[in-house]
Amino acid sequence: MWTQYLQEGFAAHAQLARGFGDRLAFHGGISIQRHLPFGTPEQLREPVRQRVAALAPGGGYILGTSHNLQADVPIENARALWEAFHTDGRYLAAGTAVAPAAPSGSAPTVPTRSCR
Repeated sequence: MWTQYLQEGFAAHAQLARGFGDRLAFHGGISIQRHLPFGTPEQLREPVRQRVAALAPGGGYILGTSHNLQADVPIENARALWEAFHTDGRYLAAGTAVAPAAPSGSAPTVPTRSCR
């Protein structure tokens, strides 16, 4: 299986996953140029939810940023992204549905796997 890195601005994530998800694993898709440096901590959850909904069904999605974090990312946003990964970035082991979010600040205890 090959891995394809995703830039955030690409709008057809679900279509891409349907067309190539049986042959590719996808990685990234969370913007380091828009959401992380300029968004609020509350705004960071939505792109995580969108990428998981579009790319996680069937498995093979590695949730992450489109590149490494830059110096202009406020620490509050980096922390919010980490929390969003843990609460909204999980899917059932079968890869078919998003698992319920864990309470903020706690680790999920349901049998899920991270988008890795």
